[in-house]
Amino acid sequence: MASLIDRIDHTIEPDTENDEDRNLNLHLFSAALRQWALGKVTRTKVVNMFDISSGQEAQLDAFKTEYDAKTNDVQRINYLQTMIDAMIFKEKGRLTHAQFKTMLDLPA
Repeated sequence: MASLIDRIDHTIEPDTENDEDRNLNLHLFSAALRQWALGKVTRTKVVNMFDISSGQEAQLDAFKTEYDAKTNDVQRINYLQTMIDAMIFKEKGRLTHAQFKTMLDLPA
C-alpha cells in the first residue's frame, strides 16, 4: 500500500482496473488539511474526501498533531504555510521523503 506521502509525491501509477488516479491533488489536500486544522471540516470528512486508507490515517494524523503542538497563532500559521510549501516541493520532486518529513517535523 502506498503511503500518504507517495500520494502527495505523485509517484503512484493509476489503478487501471478502476481507471482511478490515487495521487492527491496537493491544492485540494492542503486546503482540506488547513480547514481541518482550523476546525472547519472534520477528520472524517478529510479521510472520506481523499479515500485515505486505514494505513495512511496515522500519517494524516501526524499533520494535525504537529499543528496542535504549536503554542501560538503565529507558529500555527507558519506551520500551515510550510505544509503547503513542502507539498509543492514534494510534488515537483524537490524534496526526498526524509526532507519532507523533516520540513514538517513529522515522525521518520
